[in-house]
Amino acid sequence: MNPTLEATRKTVDDTLVAGIRFAGQPQDVGTYFRKLVERVGPHNAGPRFVLYHAIIPGGDHDIEVCFPVSEPVGEGEGVTCRTLPGGEMLCTFHRGPYYNPDDKEKCIGSTWERLFGYMAEREIGATEGPYREVYLEDDVQHGDDAEKYVTEIQIPLMLPVWLERLTAGLDSHAGESVRREIMAGSEDLSIDTPVPDRLAWIVGAMNRLDAAVGDERTRARIMNGCAHVFPQTTIDRVRKEYERIGSVDDLLQWMRDDPGWQGALFERDPDGDPDAVYVEKIIANRKAYEAATTDVEKRAARCHCPFVRDAIRKAEKVSPTFCGCGAGWFVRFWEGVLGESVRVDVAKSVLQGDDCCRFAIYLPTE
Repeated sequence: MNPTLEATRKTVDDTLVAGIRFAGQPQDVGTYFRKLVERVGPHNAGPRFVLYHAIIPGGDHDIEVCFPVSEPVGEGEGVTCRTLPGGEMLCTFHRGPYYNPDDKEKCIGSTWERLFGYMAEREIGATEGPYREVYLEDDVQHGDDAEKYVTEIQIPLMLPVWLERLTAGLDSHAGESVRREIMAGSEDLSIDTPVPDRLAWIVGAMNRLDAAVGDERTRARIMNGCAHVFPQTTIDRVRKEYERIGSVDDLLQWMRDDPGWQGALFERDPDGDPDAVYVEKIIANRKAYEAATTDVEKRAARCHCPFVRDAIRKAEKVSPTFCGCGAGWFVRFWEGVLGESVRVDVAKSVLQGDDCCRFAIYLPTE
């Protein structure tokens, strides 16, 4: 448990921001803030903050330094202006220095770790981000006295976004009346809802979806749209290689050989469908998996979804339809790389008692 960590849920408004996005390390943000503050000048409308978009293969971070602004400022030299979407966030405060080589517990990284632990204990899911550090009190107020710095950490919550995506998918593929039937009761769900109650709603919603939409492919398309958004930086990188190579199988070989590729491997299976590429999803919690002593614990550690992980532990049945959401992660990736529609089937699922999650991806004929 993390009894000393206080976390709250709040809604952050859409914000007009000026920012500079770069690939680098958190220690680099000061350099970019100095460039940005010169452009923002009197249009600064609040505390500066950092967006962490993704980790780039090779170890760098996809980072954006931002100021909220009262009106658009001149762009150029890496500076852009846009409206940053808000949303429901889980927030906590870090008080003290960002980095302390002599006491890691005082570093902001320790607060991040404790917040992630807090979320894991309560089965709270985060969306794809970006994650935020908002510098409420820093050197502007306190100079070099870093012990007085106050930083708010904000993590966008997955549950409200997932419900919005499910609603949109139902509207698009099943219609308004079906959507109302499936989503009944969802308005009462939040991260404060007890885990068993959240799970019970999902079980019921999937059962209603199975009964209302008879076509399996339509149900899959509905659930595919609920998935996390695959990092665009990775899609762009792989798409560039595909355009250079021109062959899916040669691209698969490049991904196997590329030291920067950090995702699961896509492979042909001589014992599977020759028209498909297969992928086994990476283990969600490696530390828990290696410490697990039972099959149930291993399957729960493999599962990426905090919404249904408790069903594995309690041997509660959840419709296979639900894992169309996990398949959607690979749909987004391959459609982004190829620029064409793909179909992804669930071949194995830890939620259904299998030892791993495995997907069959049917790519367009070359």
